[in-house]
Parts: sequence; C-alpha cells; structure tokens
Amino acid sequence: MKGLAQAIQDEVSKAFTYQRDIITHGKPEDWRSHYEKVIDYDRTKQKFVGDCDDFALTAAEVAHFKYSVPLEDLWLAICRVKRNNAGHLVLLLRQKATDLRSERWFVVDNAAKSGTAWRFEQVDSYVWQKYMSLEEKLWRAAE
Repeated sequence: MKGLAQAIQDEVSKAFTYQRDIITHGKPEDWRSHYEKVIDYDRTKQKFVGDCDDFALTAAEVAHFKYSVPLEDLWLAICRVKRNNAGHLVLLLRQKATDLRSERWFVVDNAAKSGTAWRFEQVDSYVWQKYMSLEEKLWRAAE
C-alpha cells in the first residue's frame, strides 16, 4: 500500500500548484476535485491550482477511479499544523489487516515532498481533529 500511496502522491503532485482558495476563488474555502487535470497532465502539461482540500479530494478520486481503491479505504482527515496552527486536509489510505492492530494507514498530503508517502504513525507535525470515510461520509472526532 505504501507504493500505491506513493504513486498517488507523485501523480497528483506533478499536476498541482498550491494557491490558497481566497486568491483562486475569492473565498476562504472552495473544495474541488481536479481529477481530469491529473489524468490528462502527461498529455496537456496543464497543472491545476488549488490548496490542501483540492489536493486531498483529487488524490481520493485518483485512488478510487484509477487505482480501484474501495471508498471504505479512503478517508479524509482534518488537522491543525503544529508550527502555525493552520487548518489542513489530507487523504488517508487504509491497508486492511486481519486484526485492527495490524491495519496500516498512509498519508497523501500536498505538504509532503515529492517521493514521500508517510505512514500515519510517522506524522507528528499535525494535531488530528476529524476523520471521514468516503464510503460513510460522516465526520468523526479524532480520539
């Protein structure tokens, strides 16, 4: 699963340019997926402009539609960045196991360097606030 998380991270990153929603859309939040731009990037070389939520939503669609990751294994996570208390959104990919203690989670994140897929337990720069399975579409408080 780490290899898959890495492939998704790299594919979305190469087609992505960060810009805050207030600049792009004139409002503080505007969540959009840019799946088509990522899929067509090698042909068109046209990047999409967005912020962390656009990156996470786009990565989720790439994971689901291109790599057939089930929605139950795709989760969005809202967190705060410890160094500046900024809000942030990432995609979590779940690797199921026979018991819950063996499950592994991987973070797909626009703030990660290209070529980096993090295991969830390796991420210590965020304070986790809420999670949502893309299958259930119900936000849950982080424990």
